[in-house]
Amino acid sequence: MGERLDLKELRLKLDDIDNEILDLLESRVAICREIGNYKRENGIAVLDTGREEEKIKALEEIAGFESKIYVRELFQTIMDIAKEHQNKPAFGVLGRTLAHTYSPEIHSIFDTSYSYSVIEREPEELETLFKSGVFKGFNVTIPYKKNAFQMCDEVDEASKESGSVNTVVFEDGKVKGWNTDYFGFIYMLHRKGISVSGRKVLVLGTGGAASAVFYALKTLGASTIYACDLDTEINYSNVYERAGDAQVIVNCTPVGMYPKVDNSLLDLTKFEALESCADVVYNPSRTKFLLEAESLGKKTCGGLAMLVAQAYKSSRIFAGDLAEAALLGDPDKEIPEQAEKKIENVITILENRMRNITIIGMPGSGKSLLAKYVAT
Repeated sequence: MGERLDLKELRLKLDDIDNEILDLLESRVAICREIGNYKRENGIAVLDTGREEEKIKALEEIAGFESKIYVRELFQTIMDIAKEHQNKPAFGVLGRTLAHTYSPEIHSIFDTSYSYSVIEREPEELETLFKSGVFKGFNVTIPYKKNAFQMCDEVDEASKESGSVNTVVFEDGKVKGWNTDYFGFIYMLHRKGISVSGRKVLVLGTGGAASAVFYALKTLGASTIYACDLDTEINYSNVYERAGDAQVIVNCTPVGMYPKVDNSLLDLTKFEALESCADVVYNPSRTKFLLEAESLGKKTCGGLAMLVAQAYKSSRIFAGDLAEAALLGDPDKEIPEQAEKKIENVITILENRMRNITIIGMPGSGKSLLAKYVAT
């Protein structure tokens, strides 16, 4: 029995070390991606065999006696992984502040043929970025979707109609743009069985995301579309009088987004015909706006599904699979089953991670033990 306990303890120690190795490998590969981007930006060749050999020899000299004989094989493998990662086509998500983004993880699940970075830039840096040649393309988020539209040479129909681009590819000396938010919004409604056909829809916000939503609502057959913002004809001081008959409300503003999760724009009880509410905010997955709608018995859908669906279409564009990308977003066609499975898989992964579990019970009832099992 004693030997088994000792073996178990040793294996637990090994598990801890393996977890540390995984964390370090994740950090190392991420840094290698950044190095690859830096080299592209500055015209430096990715491959440097001389430095590799120097590094391996230095590591062999300081390695412990048990690991020394494995150092060359191990680090040669690690360096080969780094070179492969650095050489992948570089894409990313462009915005001003992106601490909350899930896009890199989402794209890594959808397609491993390219690398994906967070690209934070100030408005005055956009022109330089578009001309830098570092990235083969990127997704565009708040507040640059309309800027991206202006910088494109060619755009798809959704971009033309919305005046907003959220997916950019540099190809054949041209800047090509798509609006995949259009498909993402349609998918978000579709998966929750929310129909806007023949309905009066109130849209909160007039930014880049709202532009795609307006276009989607038109193609889906909404009978009336009200636009509400701070400076529009319908605003938050007269919205109940001017759009009180809305049957569907869509929030396209950042209100309710983490960390200001307690903010909300409307009193939903004042909309007597209200049937459904949609929110493009994805963090938290259920905003105060949606929770209030649920408490009133209304159908709801959150922005996480829109985020993942638009990312899937973007991933097909980045990977060069324009034929599949073209199938996504046509309201007259069924979403391909394989695409839907992949999208739903990623939604489930992120939803599970974003949920909180509260365990309540008397002292000694087993809360700590249960929490340990849930965590693992």
